[in-house]
Amino acid sequence: MDHLQYGRFEEAAAMIETLREASPGSPTLALLARQLEARPAELLPGPYRTLAVQPGDTLSQIAGRELGNPLLFVALARLNGIEVPRTLAVGAELRVPEQPQETAAGPAGGVSVAGDGDEGEGPVEALADADPGA
Repeated sequence: MDHLQYGRFEEAAAMIETLREASPGSPTLALLARQLEARPAELLPGPYRTLAVQPGDTLSQIAGRELGNPLLFVALARLNGIEVPRTLAVGAELRVPEQPQETAAGPAGGVSVAGDGDEGEGPVEALADADPGA
């Protein structure tokens, strides 16, 4: 996840593709890949409203609260022109869809952060554990 959090989207896309080959049916990996491939407004269509970032907020928290899925932080970052999702300034104004909805990325709450139902380490955990310098 570090590649995504630090805005290294090309490296993240390559890693996600490798993981998708090993786990082709993973909805989590499909959602992450789609956020890197599609236009942000396709994934998070308007109309939009503006919200101010509060102390302690992260894009993942805002995506979970406003979009129903914390993994949509990548689409939210891209929609708002944020190059490094991990760097979010208090008071920054973000555009978010007016209400949670089924987005082009899939149902708002339809993708789990867990390892797709299997015991042990799933593809997201493998992505999170991978060496960001590799």
